[in-house]
Amino acid sequence: MSKSHPSGQEVFRFIATDSTGARRVGTLLADDPVDVANHLPAGWTMLECHLLADEPKARPSASFAPAPATADPALDISEFLTKADAGELATHLSALTQAQIPLEGGLRALAEELPDGRVRRAVQRLATELDAGRDLESALQGSGLPESFRVVVRGGLQRGDLGATLARHAAVSQTLSQSRMLIWSALAGPLVGGVLCLALLCLLLGWLVPRFAELYRGFGLQLPWLTRAILALGEWFNACGPALLLGGLAALVGVWLFSRLAGGRESLAGWLGWVPLVGPLLRALGLVRLCDMLSLLVESRVPLPEALRLAGEASGDVTLKQESQRLAGELAAGGPVTDKPPAWRKLPAGLVELISNAGSQETLVALLQAQASLQVQRARGITQLIVLLIPWLLLPALGLVLALVLVALVQPLVQLLRMLA
Repeated sequence: MSKSHPSGQEVFRFIATDSTGARRVGTLLADDPVDVANHLPAGWTMLECHLLADEPKARPSASFAPAPATADPALDISEFLTKADAGELATHLSALTQAQIPLEGGLRALAEELPDGRVRRAVQRLATELDAGRDLESALQGSGLPESFRVVVRGGLQRGDLGATLARHAAVSQTLSQSRMLIWSALAGPLVGGVLCLALLCLLLGWLVPRFAELYRGFGLQLPWLTRAILALGEWFNACGPALLLGGLAALVGVWLFSRLAGGRESLAGWLGWVPLVGPLLRALGLVRLCDMLSLLVESRVPLPEALRLAGEASGDVTLKQESQRLAGELAAGGPVTDKPPAWRKLPAGLVELISNAGSQETLVALLQAQASLQVQRARGITQLIVLLIPWLLLPALGLVLALVLVALVQPLVQLLRMLA
């Protein structure tokens, strides 16, 4: 039943592109679709138009051909969403579904409240697709969301408990975010301390050492080898320091840009995996993501080989992704997976055993959740070890550098004072 107006006109929902090629969605009071097209601003091209129906998923009653070869930012799928974005979107979809609010109207209202960013644009894309009559599973295709998220949604739709499934996905994402936040907040102190030590060293080489170099040159003293080495280091730093700082900033920007590319974050994690303590910490966090996502997919009744492959991709760890795909292939082929040499595998032996030997779905889900909790504790233990070790490494190193610099600078000064006395 369409929504009519006392004047006899009716409310039409339209989808159009403006003069810049951006997609616009809105409603107009008009007599028919032709009247809607006549009322659009100059330069706009109408793509679709239909009566605004009371049903939440009304099929368009009138359709128009797309505008020729125009950019469509609203449907640009080149902007892939992160796992954190998928978790936030799952939270919003879960709240709307459990409140039994029609997704089309709820998503449009939500998009108005969200700050500008990837999640808001994803919500706008979903609302547009649902307005066009597509179901949620179809609308998520090409949305830039991780495949694991779309599979979870499919499982929730098939079981008829989409709200509870999305709430579980949101809870998993929130747990991961909280774990990362706790770890990085614990590492913030040592990292800040390292930056301050580096700044102090730059201050010594860039300001204090040149002052003593000018003083000693004026007196023509025969300087010890340590003093000459420190003064030469200061001279080199003043000559090359700006270039080093600019190069370091450029390297940081390059690393950040590389991490924004598809697969860039995984590659960086793979390189950092060779760093002592940092590598095991990242591996533990990857295992947390793998176990939590695998438990969620198994709970959604996704076949174990496919669930293992998707969970490996969601882990954000290149090695875990490769090992998960290899294990998924063995499970799909029906071959044994526990008779391989322990050194062959990068996955924990206990995880491989519980995946291959778990009985019921409920048992496997519970064991995977327990394994995720174990890896969280392991990550926190590594973090505490880093927090304890960094001060013990930084402070002696900083004290040794300061002692060497002060001895090198003060020793000729003592000699000069003796000469003057």
